Amino acid sequence: MQTLLFLILFPIIAACLLLFVKRTALRYVVVVISALAIGGATIYLLLRYISAGAVYFAVPSGTVDPLMVIIEMGLALFIIYMGVKFKNYLAIALAVVQAALVVYLETTYSGSLHVVNNLFIDQFSIIMALIIGIIGSLIAVYSVRYMETYHHHHPEVRDRQRTFFFVIFIFLAAMFGLVFSNNLMWVFFFWEITTITSFLLIGYAETEEATKNAFLALVMNLLGGVAFVAALIILAATEPLSGGIDLAGVLSSGDAAVILPDIRPRVCDRDIAEQRETGSRLLDDRKPRPYSRMCGCWNIHACMGCDTPDHIPRHRKGAPLPRYRDDRAQDR
Repeated sequence: MQTLLFLILFPIIAACLLLFVKRTALRYVVVVISALAIGGATIYLLLRYISAGAVYFAVPSGTVDPLMVIIEMGLALFIIYMGVKFKNYLAIALAVVQAALVVYLETTYSGSLHVVNNLFIDQFSIIMALIIGIIGSLIAVYSVRYMETYHHHHPEVRDRQRTFFFVIFIFLAAMFGLVFSNNLMWVFFFWEITTITSFLLIGYAETEEATKNAFLALVMNLLGGVAFVAALIILAATEPLSGGIDLAGVLSSGDAAVILPDIRPRVCDRDIAEQRETGSRLLDDRKPRPYSRMCGCWNIHACMGCDTPDHIPRHRKGAPLPRYRDDRAQDR
């Protein structure tokens, strides 16, 4: 459990330290040492727990849960402030709705929001931790020289490198929290942290395009956050059946379900008719193509009848269809 807490808390300490480091050389040293510590801890997890299965840890949450709620309200106020500043009223509305749902959840179902084993680790979370700890840390190391060069070529952009690396390491801490949390309220909290850090990183340049893209990502994440809180309310209201906000309990309950899109390739009716007319057989053994010669389909369902190797890569509705040619001649 100590290693999991280290991976969640240590990046926060490194982030706070980087707020006060002005020199690039010293910043590079701090980032490299932090990256080595984080990467080493994730490798230790691999060696220690790879064959242990799912392991759950009882972490006291008496003071953590109220603190998380306070931070969530603070993040909501920050989003509202940024929405007012840049006149993005959709972000304001979503932040207000999400905050209202969180308050409703905390006040109405407070008795159902208790989880004994707030942290866990299994094989999948180890893989995710390795990706975050090694790849994420390498990105942070690379960013030191990259940001220095970026500001050298873009002197018009305000230099906020200390804030940038603070946000990077907060993002790493939140990702570790997402991976190791067995409490769905904790998962939502870390989700919110990644939402804000992504918004700040995307909008770092403070240009019109960067701000627009940052708010686009923010709105999408807020939509997911609203749906997340709504699901938590349903789980809390049906705790005896759903398992409440205990992730392991939810997955082990009989009510757990997964909705997946149907992405199986389908055969276009017009291609079937064409093949029947010509007496040719349906090419079931061929790979599905994203373009149909007969109907001009441009979709993932990909008519199986399209056997043209050099199919049109970008076909728009209303464009002329390609002329028929003998496939055997093409093969030659």
